[in-house]
Amino acid sequence: MNARWLWLLLLIGCARREIPGETPLAVTQVDPIEEARLASKRNDHDRAMTLWNTVLTRFPQNTEARVRKTMASLALGRRAEAATELDAMLRDRPDWIEALYARGVAAWALGDPALAKRMWAKALEGDPELSNYLALVFLDSDTEAVMRQDVGRYRQDFERLAEAGPTHAEVREYLGLACLVEAERTLRRADFERAGAEFSEAIRNRGGREPFYYRANRGYIRLCLGDNAGAEQDFQSARARIDGPRQSELLGEKIAQARRIAPKVR
Repeated sequence: MNARWLWLLLLIGCARREIPGETPLAVTQVDPIEEARLASKRNDHDRAMTLWNTVLTRFPQNTEARVRKTMASLALGRRAEAATELDAMLRDRPDWIEALYARGVAAWALGDPALAKRMWAKALEGDPELSNYLALVFLDSDTEAVMRQDVGRYRQDFERLAEAGPTHAEVREYLGLACLVEAERTLRRADFERAGAEFSEAIRNRGGREPFYYRANRGYIRLCLGDNAGAEQDFQSARARIDGPRQSELLGEKIAQARRIAPKVR
């Protein structure tokens, strides 16, 4: 998928929101929170653990540091340790969305998928736009670029979230995006069909109140599959939701791109 297209669509639908901390830090020459975020984003888990511990030494109640430290623990294989810490955090704040997501990850890693799904379902109830989850896994900006680095992992993550919250529209939409990124790599009809099915489920779950990019992406998928009539229906619906001339231009670009891809789909 054209990176500019997906980036702009996601920018419209999901602006970046950081996980809040009780104590904001002024940006200095070396901001320990930003340095720790970068280590986490690079999957440098040992470094991230050291940096989050440094942040917590200065700001013991910083919420982002507490959650991300447990995520680093999980990545380093310290599953029981992370679960114990997360349980303590949730006793203090049972509705802590990021901690619920992390506790679900810990439960899954510890071989308890039922508990994992309960944790994720509770988190999703408080996160209708999925913004907390996207920030937690660094998918709230440069989404396509991040997904392309390890699309199988993100597809699996969203499939698990979809099991926990099958009617959550944003989960199904992001699962559709992961499937679409994979489909554009494989050019397999079955992968495009799976992506289209997820967008259809997302649209159904929005009850006719879906944003522009839901219909635009499904129309793109349908056109790649040679379903011209279905694609045109989606594009008409997307046009009715256009907010500004740039979206209209982007829609035209996507139609042209789908027509180039369609003959290659097998």
